Amino acid sequence: MFLKDKVGKIIAIKGKISDIPWQHMINYVENHNQIYYFDLEDGDQIVIYSEAEIH
Repeated sequence: MFLKDKVGKIIAIKGKISDIPWQHMINYVENHNQIYYFDLEDGDQIVIYSEAEIH
C-alpha cells in the first residue's frame, strides 16, 4: 500500500504518535499544518500532515 494513494481518504493504521521523531519533515502541505511523527507497528516511522489535530 502506498499512503500517497490514500490522500483525502479515511484510513486506519496501527501504531502510535512518536515521542522521538527520527524522520525529517519532507514537505510543507498547505492547509495541513498539523505535523506528527507516527511509529508503525513494524518499527518504521512516517510523517503525518493533517488538517486537524490527532488525539
